[in-house]
Amino acid sequence: MTSRCDAENVQAATFLRGVDGVRETLARWIRGRAGEDPVEMLYASMVEAHSNVANLASVYATYLGAIAEPQLRPVALIASVAASDAIAEAVGPDLAVIISAYMDGVFIRWIVEGVSPDTPIPPEIKNGLTALVRLSDRV
Repeated sequence: MTSRCDAENVQAATFLRGVDGVRETLARWIRGRAGEDPVEMLYASMVEAHSNVANLASVYATYLGAIAEPQLRPVALIASVAASDAIAEAVGPDLAVIISAYMDGVFIRWIVEGVSPDTPIPPEIKNGLTALVRLSDRV
């Protein structure tokens, strides 16, 4: 019989493996586009996510599931930090958390609205990202 603690450890380990995969994919993608305009680079990653909202929904369901369980919140924090660290490679650490939160908000909105890959992305999405990235010019 598996104890609750063992089940939580398996759940945390599974989640961390998924987080590592997503973080590494994002970081590799950003490194592969080094030297590009950060807005274009990050917007392209959003367009990629938009093309597979079903997968995005699965990722966020897992993430929110970890947040809902107090014992898994530290694991959810690791996921959040990992995403910000990957984004920091494009915009630096000062803006990474803000841009990560913006992207999370947009992604969650797409999920709950049930957008399809055929749904055009409103220009305001890129405009918002541009405004955030350009904050570094004023700091």
